[in-house]
Amino acid sequence: MTVGDGLSMVRRALVVAENTARNLAVPASNLAVSYVVISASSPELWGRFAVLLVVVGLCVHLLAWGNKEYLLRAMSADPGSVAALWQSSIVTRSLGLPAVLLALAVFGFAPGQLGWLAGWIVLAFVFQSLDVVVLYAHRFRLAIAAEIAGLATTLAVILGSGATLDEGGVITAWVAGVLVKTTVLLVGLAPTIGDGWSPRVELRHLRQTLPFVLLGLSGMLQSRIDLFAMAFLAEPADMGRYQVTIGIYIALQAIAGFVMTPFVREFYLRSDAETRAVAPRLTAGGAWVAVVSAPAVWFVLNGLYHFDFSWPVFAVGALLVVPVYRSLPRVYLLYKHGREKSVVLVSLLGAVVNLVLAVALIPRWSIVGGLTAAAASQWLTLVCYEILARNERSPGSTS
Repeated sequence: MTVGDGLSMVRRALVVAENTARNLAVPASNLAVSYVVISASSPELWGRFAVLLVVVGLCVHLLAWGNKEYLLRAMSADPGSVAALWQSSIVTRSLGLPAVLLALAVFGFAPGQLGWLAGWIVLAFVFQSLDVVVLYAHRFRLAIAAEIAGLATTLAVILGSGATLDEGGVITAWVAGVLVKTTVLLVGLAPTIGDGWSPRVELRHLRQTLPFVLLGLSGMLQSRIDLFAMAFLAEPADMGRYQVTIGIYIALQAIAGFVMTPFVREFYLRSDAETRAVAPRLTAGGAWVAVVSAPAVWFVLNGLYHFDFSWPVFAVGALLVVPVYRSLPRVYLLYKHGREKSVVLVSLLGAVVNLVLAVALIPRWSIVGGLTAAAASQWLTLVCYEILARNERSPGSTS
C-alpha cells in the first residue's frame, strides 16, 4: 500500500464518520427536544406534537418525490449541471405544495395552526431538497453545524417559554429551528446551487423519479406505519412515549445503512457468492448492536425519561433491530439484478402486515403492541428477501 492509498483510506474513513455523525445528529436532536418538552411539561404534550411530526414528515416525504436518489445519479453523470439540476428539481416538485397545503385544510386543522404547519412544510421541503447537495459535495460538517444551530434555536425558544409551554409554543420553537438550519445550509451551499439561477419546470423529472418514489414510499410505510397507527389509536401520552422509543430503535437499525453505504459500489462488483457472504457478518453485527445497546436504551427510556417500561419493551425492541442487518445486503443483491419491483412488493406486504397487526395489538398492548407489529413486519420481509435472494442467480453464477 502506498502513502497515497493510505491517505485515500483515511479520507474515506473520515467521510464515512462525518456522514454517520450527520445522520445521527437528527435523531439525537429529536431526542433532546423530546426530553426537554417531556421534562418541562408532560408526555401528553410531546405526544400531541409528535402527531404533527408524523403528518409533516409524510407530506415532506411525498414532496421529495425521490429527488435525492435521482439527482445523485444525474449529478454524478454531469457534474457541470449540479446547480441547474437542483434548481429544476425543487421548482418542479414545488408544484405539489398547493395540493399538500389544501389537504391539510381539508383535514380540519385550525386556521391558526394551519399557518404554522404551512410554513413548517415549506421550510422542511427546502431543507430536504438540500440533502442531495450535502451528499454530493460531501458538506457533512456544514450539515452538522446546521443541525446544531437549529437544535440550539429550538431549545432556546422552548426553555424561554418556561411554565407556559404549550403545543403552540413547541410548534413555534420547532419551526424556528427548521428555519435556522435551512438558512445555514442555503448560505453554505449557495455557491453550489445558486450559480446562474434560471430554473425550469421539468415534468419529465416527475416521471423519471417515479421508481425511486415507489421504493421510498413503500419503505417508509413499512417502517413508520405503526407510528401512524399509534397517532390515531393511542392516547397522547403513549404516542409521545412511543415516538421516542421507536426513534431510538430506528436509529439502531440505521447503523446497518451507515456500514453498507460506503461499500455499495464494491458490493455490486463482487460475485453473488461474495455478496451473499456479507449477510451473516452484518447480521452478527446487528445482534451485537441490539445486545450492547440494551443497557443504554434502558437507561435513556427509564433513567432519563422515567417511562418505567418493563422488559417486554426492550426484548421486542431488540428483535426489531436485528432483521434489518440481514435484509439490507439481500435488498442490494436484488437491486444488483434489477429486481426493484420485487423489493417494492415485499415492502408493501410488510406495510400491510404492520398495519393489520398494529390495529389489532395497539388497543390491547399499546406501546408493546406497536413494537410487536413493527418487529413481526421486519421478520416477515426478511424471510421474503431470503427466498428471493436464494432464487436469484447471475449469468454463469454457481452460488
